[in-house]
Amino acid sequence: MGAFMSRLMKRKVLALLGCSLAIPAPAYASWELSSGDGYCAITGEYEDDGNSKVSMARDVDDRYLLFISNENWSVVEGRQYELIVAFDDDMFSGKADGYDMDGEKGFMIKGGAALVNAFVAARRLVIMKTDNTIVLMAGLAGTTAGMQNVAGCVAAKKRERDRLLAEQNALEEKRKIIPADPFFDASDVVPRGNVARWATNDDYPAAAMREEREGVAGYRLTVDAAGRIANCEIISSTGHADLDAETCKVVQRRGRFNAAPAGSPSRFYENHIRWSIPR
Repeated sequence: MGAFMSRLMKRKVLALLGCSLAIPAPAYASWELSSGDGYCAITGEYEDDGNSKVSMARDVDDRYLLFISNENWSVVEGRQYELIVAFDDDMFSGKADGYDMDGEKGFMIKGGAALVNAFVAARRLVIMKTDNTIVLMAGLAGTTAGMQNVAGCVAAKKRERDRLLAEQNALEEKRKIIPADPFFDASDVVPRGNVARWATNDDYPAAAMREEREGVAGYRLTVDAAGRIANCEIISSTGHADLDAETCKVVQRRGRFNAAPAGSPSRFYENHIRWSIPR
């Protein structure tokens, strides 16, 4: 969301809101604390037309997201909407991102300290479109205590993140001296399944079969720690470009190997495919 509005625009908006400010903002039951992977949030639910929800989330990197939803809205996910957001007399203008989370449609507004400070200090939230249409009016009592709970929740998540990071760093340092598997032989590259089935008669290039071209293609594979083929090169050619190309194509598509400990260097595997016309 953009910066605070200019004084002139603020006066115009206040004039437009003048009549609506006399309308009581809907009450809410309570601010419920929730959390997920790397964030914490409070949510207030309103018994208004469409059962509006207002949520303020904070992540472990101290970024803030304001979510507003309503069952009646036809918001399009990914579309940006120009909005004016008024926390009492503190006003912001800018773009909000539409979202659709499991059928719950609304707006997501990104902000920093100014946005959350206005959120906790205000008694009332009013959101408008730039054509002066009022989108939402909601009471905000209790947000100060709610965001204090969020701060405690985020602090706990930061401690957990730092603990896991310290453990990972310690493990990496240990493995510089003691490998996870001291008996692992990097030269021991074991194919999974039957290597003979990596190429079949159905893979024979049509032109080569018509012309009865045959040959043996020797190949060399680079295998990563997960057992995936990272590269294929022909080390002895059949003498026919299409047979050589088909060799690497089928091997890379069907070949799988045993995994190595995380962080292991690439391994290499060599073999060949004999291309013979089926008789």
